[in-house]
Amino acid sequence: LALPSTPPLASSLFVTMKVFFDLIGEVEVASDGKLIKKVKDSEGKAIEGLVCCECKTIPDPNDEDEDNAMRKLDHLWFFEDINGDEPAEYKKFKNWQKDFFASYVKGLQTVKKENGDFKEDGAKKAFQKRMNGIMNWVKEEFANITFYSLFKASGEVKIGGETKNFLTTQLFCWYAPGATEPVMCWMEDSVRAEKF
Repeated sequence: LALPSTPPLASSLFVTMKVFFDLIGEVEVASDGKLIKKVKDSEGKAIEGLVCCECKTIPDPNDEDEDNAMRKLDHLWFFEDINGDEPAEYKKFKNWQKDFFASYVKGLQTVKKENGDFKEDGAKKAFQKRMNGIMNWVKEEFANITFYSLFKASGEVKIGGETKNFLTTQLFCWYAPGATEPVMCWMEDSVRAEKF
């Protein structure tokens, strides 16, 4: 007797993608359409809270004239809210730390507290430790990073019933030592995920 065939699992009929939205600006900045990996330092140690995916320079996918089409990183074509035309230039690490990171982390911490992310014991200290680790990694790799901001450089968030303005995130395009193609890095604390 032939046994009845088993119907396929419902989950196999659908492909779900996880899309990451900037926590403050509420725009798409990344997805798991490409393999997401932990960023590691020069000694092979993972930088907590920092992930990346590979990227490469490609022509405009909407331009049929491939030879003469504008070329830029595929991540910038796929996520059009990232300002790929004017990457932020910082002469020194201290400029970046002062002009962006210190203010950004302060605002992000306020938003995450409002969202209830620090209710567990040690959660706030763990967040600060991750941010400090990312800052130290940027300092170490500063010469190999291009900083990409969002077109929407700030966003409004309600804090305790009052609307406040905070800086949105940056992404780090990083050429690891010896790499022929860069990776696009983002801070896990700076995004929220949705499945589609």
